[in-house]
Amino acid sequence: MDADFRVHPQMAEGHDVSDDGLRWTIRLREGLRFHDSEPVLARDAAATVQRWALRDSFG
Repeated sequence: MDADFRVHPQMAEGHDVSDDGLRWTIRLREGLRFHDSEPVLARDAAATVQRWALRDSFG
């Protein structure tokens, strides 16, 4: 998030929101890797979002 509170994704190339606003689908960028060269999977990103949501009301 920048100084104007605009979110800038680091690992996502885009997202879709359902008509009711309850479901967000986030598309990860191709080729994301961890420091050990293992690929970043959707389950890794989901776990990160879940941890963040517990610690930050914005999450």
